[in-house]
Amino acid sequence: MALFVCGAMVFHFQHRRRAFHCVFSNMAIPSGIAGAAIAALRHIPHIVWYHGSDVHAGKPQGAGFFQKFLLKAVWKNSMANCFVSQGLLRLAQTYGTLGNETIVPIAPVFPATPANNEPANPDYFIYIGRMEKVKNPLLLIEALKELKNRQVTPKVRFIGDGKLFHVVRKEILLHDLKTVSLQKNISHDRVPALLRSAYALICPSLIEGCNMTIIEAAHYQTPTIGADVPGINCIVTHHTTGLLFRGNCVGELALSIKELYENPSLRDILGKNAAGAAAGFSIARTADGFEEILSSKLF
Repeated sequence: MALFVCGAMVFHFQHRRRAFHCVFSNMAIPSGIAGAAIAALRHIPHIVWYHGSDVHAGKPQGAGFFQKFLLKAVWKNSMANCFVSQGLLRLAQTYGTLGNETIVPIAPVFPATPANNEPANPDYFIYIGRMEKVKNPLLLIEALKELKNRQVTPKVRFIGDGKLFHVVRKEILLHDLKTVSLQKNISHDRVPALLRSAYALICPSLIEGCNMTIIEAAHYQTPTIGADVPGINCIVTHHTTGLLFRGNCVGELALSIKELYENPSLRDILGKNAAGAAAGFSIARTADGFEEILSSKLF
């Protein structure tokens, strides 16, 4: 973080003769720290866009004292504090008074398949994400072990890398989960095909800002089974665009997978509904949100 802030300050002094209308920070930490400093030095407005871990620090209960202190320092003098979801904003509000807060949603970065284009023979559930504690991949492993004991063995693909990758691999081998595969990160251009061919996305995270993969999957009529936590329940509506289970509850996750696995018609209904809801997350909508802020605050 210190290196990033120092680098940003060096950039600022290299371009100090140029005139800027405002400083935009794409996250509160660390870019917001540098942005706040530059804005103060140049006496120009500062806009911050909060995405997730910069606010919740990967913990369901929220960030620790030091990170809260940094967040408050960033948003204290910001012209606009923009959050990707209502859930993330609510968590931030428990830290203290913000001021100038608004919601500017994220959007997929690749074009979606047209809504009337049917999925290509979906036959597996998929987990795409970092193999980290906050993403909770081991909860899915526990649910699959429970389903195996009930003779329910859906195909599941794990894709991602991180500290828990080898732990996940060990659990798959130890419990002989033959219908479960695991691979490390793939190039982003392969993600659309994987999502479009998936039966459903599984997102067992402990907390999110606003999970982009859920939105991307929905564009391909792929519903999500997700934890009922901030950053997921703002996108997934239970039994309408997907299924929600109590966060960190193995039994409910297992039952949700079983319900969708045994009911293809429900899967198709949820997928089509999800695609309709995902249409509201677009680059144009995000751009409009920032344009409105700039128009009302600067011009």
